[in-house]
Amino acid sequence: MADGPVFKVISPDGDERRVAFKGPEMQLGSSVDSNLVLGGHGVSGKHCRISARADKLIVTDRGSRNGTYINSKRCVEPTEFGPGDRLSVGAYVIEIADDDRDRKIEQKLKFEPVALARGEDEQRAAEQRRLARYAREWVDHGRARRLLLHGRDLALAEGWMAVPAQRTEVEAEPLLREFVGASMRAHMIRRALQFTTAGVLLGALAIFLFRRPEAAQPEPPPATPTETDDQVVERTGPSGQTAREEWIEHQVSPGESFEDIARYYEVSPVLLQQWNGGVTTLVPDMKLKVRTTRPPRPPLVQEYYTVGEGEDWLAVANLYSTSVDKLRQFNPKAPDRLKGGEELTLWIDAGQFGAKTPNPDDLPIFIVPEGASSVGGVTSGTLVNPVQLLPSPLADVRCASHAYATNHTLSQLLRGIAEYRAQGFNNQVMIADLSLKDGGGYGRHKSHQSGRDADIWLQVKRKRYLDGCKNCSTTSCRPEPEEVDWRTTWRFIRALHSTGAIQEIFLSHWLQEELHKAAVAEGESPAELKKLIQWPRPKGTPALVMHSDGHIHHIHVRFKCDPNDNACSNAK
Repeated sequence: MADGPVFKVISPDGDERRVAFKGPEMQLGSSVDSNLVLGGHGVSGKHCRISARADKLIVTDRGSRNGTYINSKRCVEPTEFGPGDRLSVGAYVIEIADDDRDRKIEQKLKFEPVALARGEDEQRAAEQRRLARYAREWVDHGRARRLLLHGRDLALAEGWMAVPAQRTEVEAEPLLREFVGASMRAHMIRRALQFTTAGVLLGALAIFLFRRPEAAQPEPPPATPTETDDQVVERTGPSGQTAREEWIEHQVSPGESFEDIARYYEVSPVLLQQWNGGVTTLVPDMKLKVRTTRPPRPPLVQEYYTVGEGEDWLAVANLYSTSVDKLRQFNPKAPDRLKGGEELTLWIDAGQFGAKTPNPDDLPIFIVPEGASSVGGVTSGTLVNPVQLLPSPLADVRCASHAYATNHTLSQLLRGIAEYRAQGFNNQVMIADLSLKDGGGYGRHKSHQSGRDADIWLQVKRKRYLDGCKNCSTTSCRPEPEEVDWRTTWRFIRALHSTGAIQEIFLSHWLQEELHKAAVAEGESPAELKKLIQWPRPKGTPALVMHSDGHIHHIHVRFKCDPNDNACSNAK
């Protein structure tokens, strides 16, 4: 490990890049302070760590939301990572680069590069090519059982084998056929062992408790047949631990197909149809029975996207990790050739991040001049040696002549926005009023006098604000409450709060209910909600987000004093 290996990082859209491991450890996550930043797509801020120990690499999960996997098995403890292994971080795949080996495998397989799957047939062909590559690795590792298919991949293969035409496709590739067959047999053996072990234990217990040597026992009555569909069975999941399969009810969302639902629950599409009376057509709000180890999928949420100049269908589809066919299905009236400015509709998982930032590693660094001082309080203070905020790729500025603050305020503001971007959001961020150049009284504002207050427009569903409202240096229109994407707004507030530099945030009390619902949907605990949002308690109750009249288009963010600024006062 003296020189360190080189990692091959494969993004969700298939792009590859090489990253050198310079040791002694590498932090992976969506946070901008990670050594390897992976934007969005199920990647947590601090996802996992790769560290060198002697001549080995060890992967340790850091409490990520979606887990860290090596060869489809969840890392529940520090796990060795070596040549030929596949490390999955969200939707990213990381391997130790071996160009000679890659060339040999490519020559043997003789497959064309995987193109973006636009229809079900092309999607299935791409999946089969991917599993064929896994099959080659399985052979190269001596047909190791640890590399056999599990979870979603196994369910996918089982579904193919249940459809004659798709089974023929698999059987046309001898190595793939052998790999799928071995995986299915191994799964059946695991299931059989689970039931056999349970039966042996119960039988031994019965003999111990009820055996009477002096008397012959009568013949047991024949077992009553039971429907397996009514049983709760056990299955080995990606983590290697046993999970219980149970019947759940799934509510169909607009645009969902049998393949989408089956992929989410890691079951076969064919079985999914059989469980529901052979139904072939899905309609929104239909209820389906599913036997799975996973909890019910939350209904998909509607998302809007305004097409940028030069973007086509493929570019937008890639942003959301979907197919062009699926995107066009949601937007049947949109033109074949996009010109820019069209508003597209999508339905996406409520828990997934929004569209990814195209180049999360290239987020700008804002170098803030030092020396600014916030004198006094926010309602009776001044600003000395101010720093002006200018528009950047991170955020737009509504009026540069009203955008002065302390270097501490701007550093923390931009740090929070950069964190938001690194999580995968490319929504427009509009910074409105900060302070005047010398601070002091500022029009209708009671505060904004000492460079510590920032008005920031609420995030909207369409990702960009409507155009046509000329004011100062922009033509963007302030958002109305019905336009607001509250889940995205909550993610934005959370990113700002992660800096530790926020004193309080103001939002009208009647709108806090929507923010509260979004926070609940994002998994915030009741204890955290009490600290973070005033609603449903009365106005005046202490929390991070507090009531202040008139805050219906924007949030008012107040930053704490710079610890090194003795002239500043946090007093309200």
